[in-house]
Order: sequence, then structure tokens, then C-alpha cells
Amino acid sequence: MELTADVPAVGQPDSAAAAHVSEAEQGFALRLLARRVNTTAPGNASVSPFSLAVALAMLMRGAHGPTLDQITRTLGTQTMSTAARESGWATLLATLAAQARADGITLQSADALWLQHGLVMNDSFMADMARYFRTGVWQVDFAHDLTGAINAINNWVTTNTDGKITRLFDPGDIDPTTLLVLANAVYFHATWQDQFDPIGSHPGTFGSPTGNTTVTFMQRLSQAASVTAGYDEVRLPYTGGDYQAVAIMPKGRPLQDFVRALTPSSLDQILAAPQERADIQFPKFSDDGYVNLNQALSAMGMPVAFTPAANFSAMSPTSLQVQSVVQRYYLHVAEKGTEAAAVTGISAMPSAAIAGPAPPVVKFDHPFVFLIRNVTTGAILFAGLINRPE
Repeated sequence: MELTADVPAVGQPDSAAAAHVSEAEQGFALRLLARRVNTTAPGNASVSPFSLAVALAMLMRGAHGPTLDQITRTLGTQTMSTAARESGWATLLATLAAQARADGITLQSADALWLQHGLVMNDSFMADMARYFRTGVWQVDFAHDLTGAINAINNWVTTNTDGKITRLFDPGDIDPTTLLVLANAVYFHATWQDQFDPIGSHPGTFGSPTGNTTVTFMQRLSQAASVTAGYDEVRLPYTGGDYQAVAIMPKGRPLQDFVRALTPSSLDQILAAPQERADIQFPKFSDDGYVNLNQALSAMGMPVAFTPAANFSAMSPTSLQVQSVVQRYYLHVAEKGTEAAAVTGISAMPSAAIAGPAPPVVKFDHPFVFLIRNVTTGAILFAGLINRPE
């Protein structure tokens, strides 16, 4: 059963709050990527920081006390008022969507809330979900029809990722004790401003941590790039210029070490470095997968949310704690452009207790960082560690 809320729309855009939220999201994105490095065996390790941050922002609205403090610090928004955070997220989401529409890029962000039938929720929380996050709300019966609830969630996931992701939770992530699920889905589909000519694509060797492998390299001549002693970096704009892919390939140090040291400030320095014309060779790649983020988020600063000490009384009078935070992702980069999708799910259960010389050739032939970011706000929608692009 779908429930609807009759609430006033968000007021005037708050650009200052949106800028603060976007800056915080960038820091959160890089810390999360470093955490993925720490917990992932050699291989690709993609994630959508943006999708996770939006889901946590919704969860945060239902938190009180130390639970709220830890989530806000994890997201980097602890100095903002509740009203500023919510207005900031609403403004940022609207800005990203408007720029995508103007550029002819597909960017969809959808939010949903599934409630156990009979669970009492606070009116203010429900109103804010609709007002700031345009959340659809559905009643299901986890306790007596878990399969039906899972099917409903998966149907929503399929619809809001253009079929690229067809399920959210793994077995055991939710069960008959689950009382609610918050979810965010992001879908991005854009063509390069200057597409790669498939005629120039060719097989080549990529040096992954587990040994050399053969991949297909796309080729573009005379592309702006930063060629330094410590890294090679290239920015590939999507049509319209408001979104871009950023690839950074460190030299002389493992990708994992480079990512652990990457901060918003050091990323800004990389993006401000002088560029020169170079012939680039860039691998086609696809990545998809699933990650449970409970341990990562606990380590990043919000462990209490996963314990009986959690306080989500702003959400419901029922004592709740986070059960699972999971994400599924899909990323495909080819000659025409990029298609990416991610779904983040947060489930809750009852608390148990309380010119010149020839240009250099920049060939991304060993592990690199891949980011999809908004140029205006700096928001990082997708981030990946590409160790095995095949």
C-alpha cells in the first residue's frame, strides 16, 4: 500500500547550505573510498558516496542524542542546524537535477520508505521525508510476508535504475524482525562531450595487482591532461560541461596508499594543476557489485546506530536500531559515455534493549581512481578504484 503526504513544498533554495552539504559530501566520499580500499581484496571497488549520503541524511532526520551527533559527524555536517541540513540537501538535489536536464543528461535520484504495517511513525519525520526528499512511502508486512516485501523493494529498485540493478538486499540483510527500510536510488547516463572513436579502440596490456591482463583501450589525441612525477590525471567532460569524469593514476606508489592520503584539499590541488596536451589511452570497463557498509560506517564514526543504544525517537516511538546498510552499484564506461546506477538501503529493527614537442602518451595501464563529479558543486556521485578494468 502506498501512503502519501500533503505537505508544503520546500521553500526558497538555500545555496549557502547546499554548498556546505556538497563540501561535506566530498570529504565523506573520499573517506568512504579509503575505507573501501581497507576492506577490499585486489580488484575493483566502486561505491556511490552520494547515494549513501542521501540515505544517511534521511536516517539522520529520525535520530536524537549521540546517535544524531555521530551520524552528522560522519557526514561532516555537524556544524549545521537541522533546518540548514535539510534545506541544503533539498537544494543540492534540485541543483544537480536541473543541471543534468539542461545538459541533456539523465540523472535520477529517488527515495523511498517501506514501513511494517502497524508501525507508528512521528508525523514530523514523515512530513520532512516528503518535503525535503520527496520520499514515497509504502506499507508492507516484513513479519508475515517477507518475500512480498522484498519483491516490492526490488521492483522499485529495478524501476529507478533503468533495470541495471534488480535487487537490493542479500539474504540475511533483512528478516521478519525488520520494521522499516529507507532507500535511495541514483541513475546516471551521459555521453562524452567528445566521444571516443571506436576505430581507435584497441587491445592492450593492463598491469593489475594480480598480474597483467588484456583490456580494450579507447584512444583520444590531444586531450588536456596533467602529467606529473607523482600521477597522471585527466578530466573527461560529459555533454553540457556540468559533469565530468576524473581519472587519477598514481606513479611510484600503490593505488591504495594514494587513496588513503586523498583529501578534498589534495583533490582540489590536483584539479588545479596545470595541464598540457596529451594523447590518452583509457580502458573501457564495467563494474558491478554489492557491499555491506555496517562495519565501514561504524569505523567512520557512527557505531551507536547499530547498537541497542541507538536513539531514533524522532522517527518513531518504537525503539529502533540500524540492522543493515547495503549498496549495490553498476558502472559502465565506453566510447559513447558512461552509465552508472546505485541503490542504498538502510533497514531498521527493534532494539534488543534500549604544441612543440610531441605530446606525451597518458595510458591508464595500471590501477587508477575514477570519479564522476559535478563541476559546479564538487559533489562526487560515483567513485571507483579500478584495478581490473576488464
